[in-house]
Amino acid sequence: MRKTIFLLLFTVFATACQTPERTFSKYGISFTYPSGWQLRDNAESKTTSRIQLTRTDSHDGGILIIRIFDEEDMAETYIDSYTTGMQQEGILENMRMEERIPDSYGSYSGWSVSYTGTDRDKPYTGKIFILRTEGRSCWIITQEALADQQENRSSRELIEKTFRIDPLPSVHQEFEKAFDSLGPEE
Repeated sequence: MRKTIFLLLFTVFATACQTPERTFSKYGISFTYPSGWQLRDNAESKTTSRIQLTRTDSHDGGILIIRIFDEEDMAETYIDSYTTGMQQEGILENMRMEERIPDSYGSYSGWSVSYTGTDRDKPYTGKIFILRTEGRSCWIITQEALADQQENRSSRELIEKTFRIDPLPSVHQEFEKAFDSLGPEE
């Protein structure tokens, strides 16, 4: 009995001492995400960046892609080409897109498109958000296997709750610095 109590207390203490969350702050956005997720950061141009989060312990796990655009109409054009490409390239079989609806992500409003499909006979669901604020657009894609939805729920909620878009002037400097620092082989 004493051994069981000791192990239980040790486990609680060890869990409490871990830092279960990380913060990303770059390109004029910031959010907190769980340590069990892997982040990839790609500066694509001086005005566009792509951040991808995936759950590290699952091949089918959650995927969250955030793209930041400094021109409002750029996101709308890109989303149309992305969804058309997903359908034409068969990224998800039996893909079905819903109509665009007014929606929000965190404290930002915009619109979204939901979609479903299968990959290797596993059903997937996803949602593409377009948010606009102060002359900037943000595109957020969430996609996950239906079987992982419950397990991913708290992670999705944490990212969405802490998601922030900063004002434009400081963002240009970050984009230029990140893009100019890329070498020719990158």
